[in-house]
Amino acid sequence: MFKALPFIIFFTAANSLAATIKLDEKDLPALIESRNGRIASSKTDIEASQTELGHLRRSFLPRLQLNVGYENTDGTPQDDISNTYGYATAMASINLFNGGRDELQEKSRTAKFNRAESELQNSKFSVLTEARTLYWQMIFQKEVISVLDSALKLNETNLKSALKKIRNNLATKTDEIDFNQTKIQLVQDLQKAKIILSNNMRAMTALLNHPLNTIYDVPELNVHEPEHVLDSFDAQGFTGDNHREIKILEALKSSFEFESTLNSRWWAPQFDLYGAKTTRFQTLDQTNEMDRDQGEVLGLKLTFFFDGYQTRTTSVAQAYRTMSFSHLKEQRKLEIQSGYANSYELYVLNHDLVHSAEDNNKIAQRYYENVWGEYMRGIKNSPDVLQAFQRIVEAKLRYADIKKDYQIARAQIMGYLEE
Repeated sequence: MFKALPFIIFFTAANSLAATIKLDEKDLPALIESRNGRIASSKTDIEASQTELGHLRRSFLPRLQLNVGYENTDGTPQDDISNTYGYATAMASINLFNGGRDELQEKSRTAKFNRAESELQNSKFSVLTEARTLYWQMIFQKEVISVLDSALKLNETNLKSALKKIRNNLATKTDEIDFNQTKIQLVQDLQKAKIILSNNMRAMTALLNHPLNTIYDVPELNVHEPEHVLDSFDAQGFTGDNHREIKILEALKSSFEFESTLNSRWWAPQFDLYGAKTTRFQTLDQTNEMDRDQGEVLGLKLTFFFDGYQTRTTSVAQAYRTMSFSHLKEQRKLEIQSGYANSYELYVLNHDLVHSAEDNNKIAQRYYENVWGEYMRGIKNSPDVLQAFQRIVEAKLRYADIKKDYQIARAQIMGYLEE
């Protein structure tokens, strides 16, 4: 026990140094945008894809080449003559036609850029939905802790009243045991709720890139008033066609489609226009004279790529991948439609349930007060009080749980609709 004491002191001190950040749901989009590593990674991928665009224009830029050299040619031993050559050649070439490959490569790169943009949006709103869900779970756990803490205080008051009745021989010793046992169970539930809240906050620090021991100050779970109306979400009209994941799959499909067409163009030749100017300096050892010759060349170069077997195999494989993305897109669209419908159904249900849960909360409170009054008059016993006590605790927790489920379902719907 004495060995553990320094650790306890250190843990308490470290926890006291934890930063407290006030967190509101409306702050989450900006925090995710500026701090989350997944978003930063997606933005970098967009930059990489953007640098590859414009290849079509660059492919028609001239290619320049300069060669400078020196040669020495010895004659036969009989004539004892040697020649020295110095030369310089400047050549320029430009592509006139590349079998349509440049245009297809540009379209493929554009499709990859569109995919990167869609992946950024998907990452952004997926992380945002995750953060919103955690946000409401933290608020719910805070409400659970508040309910259990109030229940502990109420149970302690009941225990004191029971002890007073026991001393006056108006109750039995079992009443004290009942209230003490309830206290133990409430303490256990309270410890568990605090651990869950701590876990939720730790998960939020990972999403928002805050220190691991950050404590988030969130509001109370009093966010759904009776006059609150349903948002204008359309469950029947949602098709999922514009969902971010569908756009990603469409971009992948287009990319492989263009690359498949590109590899099927193995038979198309390449035309290049080229021109060169050559200057040669010649020194004759025998006469020590310098001659200079100049020449120009202008022509067309035709190049065939006879690698049809390899490129055709690649083209067929990419065509199959294109088809696989078509199947995956249709399947994913059905799953997105199903997920949206489920969230919408829960959203509407919990919107209606929250009112009845609030009424049930009030009924449980009145029932408990009546039972407690009868207990104090000697009509009811401790099990009756504990049953009524359990009712009011469960009613409050259910009320909080329904409000939490309502907000989470709403967050998930927004996650499906945001683009």
